[in-house]
Amino acid sequence: MDLPLVREQLVDLIESHGINMILFPSICPETFSYVIEEAILLRLPIVAFDLGAPGERLRGYELGRLCSAVDAHTAFKTTLEFHAELASREAAMA
Repeated sequence: MDLPLVREQLVDLIESHGINMILFPSICPETFSYVIEEAILLRLPIVAFDLGAPGERLRGYELGRLCSAVDAHTAFKTTLEFHAELASREAAMA
């Protein structure tokens, strides 16, 4: 039986699966997102649609990018471009 995810397991899961960016594809204008909150606290880059509280939170987060439209193509393009930008920044710092 799978047990529910425990918050303390999150970092281990992210590291063990090599996750280096979060795509938050919610199409609902949520009032708060625990996923966004946890990702920000972990200093992970996040891509999301510009809807509701997640959009507001990510506008002020230097590792956040908002999609210009709510569709899969834009989410994919924004994620790829942001990933390339972060890789370029990292390479320049090395």
